[in-house]
Amino acid sequence: MSFSSFLKKMWHFLWYEDSLLSWFVNLILAFVLVKFLIYPGIGLILGTQYPVVAVVSGSMEHNGQSFDAWWTSDGNPYAEKGITQEQFRDFSFHNGFNKGDIMVLKGATPETIKIGDVLVYESSRHVNPIIHRVVNITQKDDSYLFE
Repeated sequence: MSFSSFLKKMWHFLWYEDSLLSWFVNLILAFVLVKFLIYPGIGLILGTQYPVVAVVSGSMEHNGQSFDAWWTSDGNPYAEKGITQEQFRDFSFHNGFNKGDIMVLKGATPETIKIGDVLVYESSRHVNPIIHRVVNITQKDDSYLFE
């Protein structure tokens, strides 16, 4: 059997054959392509090892409240950091995130991050990446501390 003939049979098997084995091979092939080509490729383009993440906690949820109602009940930690309601309203994602939201991320350098930006980072204390808003930046020499 020639290589060309093999490819034609494989193509037919994957796309036209309606069998359990064909379905299973397609599933495995899709997983391998996404896991080892597409996801890393998107990460390379966006400059991050986590190009797509899901929100897994409710720490940034506003529980269906309007922004003003949320600010009245939960805005105090931001106000304590000198962030006004008007400033917060200008931040991206000022309405928060809900558990299950999917986020597409891009890499950033510490110099480009500003108060109000949303960061995703790893912690040795958590299995999943952590998503939080920057409320304070301290720079000492070439080191940055984001709170």
